Amino acid sequence: LTTETTAMAQLTTETTATSQLPTSAPQSMIARGGACSLRGPRPSQEDRHCVVNRGWDVARHPALAAAPADGTAGRPSCSFYAVFDGHGGPKASNCASKELWKKYLQPALLALEALDEAALRDAMLAAFEQTEQGVLRASAAGGDWDDGTTAVCALVLGSTLVLGNLGDSRMVLCRRSGEAKRLTTDHKPEDEAERIVADGGFLQVVGGVARLEGDL
Repeated sequence: LTTETTAMAQLTTETTATSQLPTSAPQSMIARGGACSLRGPRPSQEDRHCVVNRGWDVARHPALAAAPADGTAGRPSCSFYAVFDGHGGPKASNCASKELWKKYLQPALLALEALDEAALRDAMLAAFEQTEQGVLRASAAGGDWDDGTTAVCALVLGSTLVLGNLGDSRMVLCRRSGEAKRLTTDHKPEDEAERIVADGGFLQVVGGVARLEGDL
């Protein structure tokens, strides 16, 4: 997600994946999570996160007040977690963190009649695309930001895990046994050099790392 159209990682059906959690996980399992943020050496925190432990909770969405609560009306429990790695400033990551779930993905899920793999995949892809457009609109209204952001998220529906990622933020599944399993594939500028150049952009090596548009 970035304010430069030539710098956008291409959204394809490969940006999301659905998989089953271990068969021992009950369908009524309710995930609970939290977040910890460390600024690091930068003068300000450019990253944002989104933690939603009760995905069907619409207390902050009056227009959707008739929606079912967690695990009711035949729906599995729902949780959502996301990290947005901002660069060049916090504006894009802040905008994306507020819009991806609340404005686009949750309403789309509530409108689905069936939570099958194809429908969930389409809802995730659409939410990413809509969030990107939302960031671009906010940038245009705010004087063309230089900010950009990655996005990686996990939607937990009962025992089903749906992942979405854009950029080089990574999702890792950690088991109690100590095993760590990588679940997403990073999007690197050098891997999409042909498309970026065709769209009018360019790559430049900065500090030994390929950067988009100079240092994006």
